Amino acid sequence: MIRQISVPALILHGELDMLVPLQEAKDLYHYLNSSKKKLVILPNADHNNIMFADLKQYFSEIEEFVQSTRLAKVL
Repeated sequence: MIRQISVPALILHGELDMLVPLQEAKDLYHYLNSSKKKLVILPNADHNNIMFADLKQYFSEIEEFVQSTRLAKVL
């Protein structure tokens, strides 16, 4: 069903996540049918601390993705 998703998608995944394996995030990214998609693997982050492992990068990636999506709508 993931192949039917065509909206912009940002996937943030912790490099050390043992609950959801990294390969699942890579597969999700690969099979998304969106022309606007991004996979970010946060170093030294696991499933429970992904936001806090690098707070600045986490929110920076979200902001950058949202801004680029908004810009694409304007153009």
